[in-house]
Amino acid sequence: MLFGTVALVGGVPFAVALVGLLLVWKAGDRFTLPHRQWLSGWVVAIGYLCGHALAQGVPSLKPADATQRLFLLVAVAAFVGIVEAFGQERMARAVRLWRFLFALLGMGLLLRPATGYWGFGKVAVWTVAYATGMGVVWTLVNGKAERQQGVLIAAALFPLCLFQSAALLVGHTASISQLAGVLATILGAVALVGTMKRDLTMANGAVGVVITALFGTVALGMFFADLPPIVAILLLLSPVAMLLSDLPFLRVRPLWQQAFVQVAGVTFLAALALIIAIWQLGFPQV
Repeated sequence: MLFGTVALVGGVPFAVALVGLLLVWKAGDRFTLPHRQWLSGWVVAIGYLCGHALAQGVPSLKPADATQRLFLLVAVAAFVGIVEAFGQERMARAVRLWRFLFALLGMGLLLRPATGYWGFGKVAVWTVAYATGMGVVWTLVNGKAERQQGVLIAAALFPLCLFQSAALLVGHTASISQLAGVLATILGAVALVGTMKRDLTMANGAVGVVITALFGTVALGMFFADLPPIVAILLLLSPVAMLLSDLPFLRVRPLWQQAFVQVAGVTFLAALALIIAIWQLGFPQV
């Protein structure tokens, strides 16, 4: 029964993302690049929302808790992809500001229930910190995704989500750990499609959805469970390690070596976060 539930929660999002991305990127000239970018973001978002609904149930339009707020936040992130796809070249500064404002509002709504026991001032400071970090990481990873094939971006983020899922389990929140696992299965689908369609990109759409889900699940683990702040920070900064492959002496190396360095960098930080979580909290009770 448990295996069937896990297979359903992971399998349905994978299938949705796989089929949706194949349809979008095999459509040829039917869509322009900006259309395919924001449609990819929607496909990734729908895949995640399917997994979220299977794991946590479908939330109401008036979310009762932070987990339900995350569902709606990821849904809205898909619409931000439209602004990114069509405005990135003409108004890049405005797009970066839009990302930060979305992150600030989203994190404020997500963490609002935590004010009861964390205190308003502490939550407000962390909200601004999370929003700033989210805007910066989103912009950096999106810029990387504009310069690199989608399969390589997904391959680097995939192990991060696996370690994140394990760290959340150590942090005594198995339900949120499932959501990180859902994100990992979707990235697996992106990587698989990317091997078949080398022009697939995660920029201006899919990256925003993934970063929103990443920051959202880590925030839930930190504020509503026992995930240590240092572990949360390491997990959230891990995607930036992909920029290691942009170092001058690595740019001239073969693509597979650049890909190895960025996957290794992300994996190292995420694994370090998990080790610290286990060191501080111990292994989860089964």
